[in-house]
Amino acid sequence: MNFIKPALITQVNIFITAFYDAFIVYANVLNETLLESGNYLDGINMNRKIWGRTFEGINIK
Repeated sequence: MNFIKPALITQVNIFITAFYDAFIVYANVLNETLLESGNYLDGINMNRKIWGRTFEGINIK
């Protein structure tokens, strides 16, 4: 069921959607790192996990 009324749907700034997508990717990598008992302060390891990821972002139609 779709509870959103068509009149309430508006355009969202692309920078907001990009920030949201980046935050979700970071949160997923952080969660994986913590589940592996890894060091979340190890930026090199976190960066390696982020590179090469694919996901369907909020801006995908």
